[in-house]
Amino acid sequence: NPDPSHPIHLIGCISGVEQLDVHGTNVIYNKSKSDGNEETPLESNHTHFIFIDDGTKHQYGGENEFRAQFERAISEESFSLESTINNNQMKDKSRQSDSIPVVLVVIDGGLETIKKVHESVIENKIPVVLLADTGGCCDLFAKCYQLYNEYHLTLKLPD
Repeated sequence: NPDPSHPIHLIGCISGVEQLDVHGTNVIYNKSKSDGNEETPLESNHTHFIFIDDGTKHQYGGENEFRAQFERAISEESFSLESTINNNQMKDKSRQSDSIPVVLVVIDGGLETIKKVHESVIENKIPVVLLADTGGCCDLFAKCYQLYNEYHLTLKLPD
């Protein structure tokens, strides 16, 4: 079951998805109860979402690959913004090749989060901020970091 606090969702895994099938208007989403573990409601504190329709229903995980590609694309220097400047009927196109900073913030987290941290750091070179004492994998990483530092500190102490 995915974390409903994430703003990227597979459309086939959202409870009350039929409410979202409108065009050209705003939607007032009524958070409906999920049917077991197959669907999840949208997080009511978010105002914007990205929906992915991969044709599946009640199959999680497809959003992770999209999220990784999306994060990689916006954080690379090859991502550019085009702007058109109109000055006395003269159009000048300028390209800006600045990368957009991306950071992964982790609170609590489980096994999938550990995989996401690995992917972000190793494959995509995206920095990660882990909040200790929030539970889950954050506490695991914090403990590993503490033990690592203690080990290296004991190696440096003179006998």
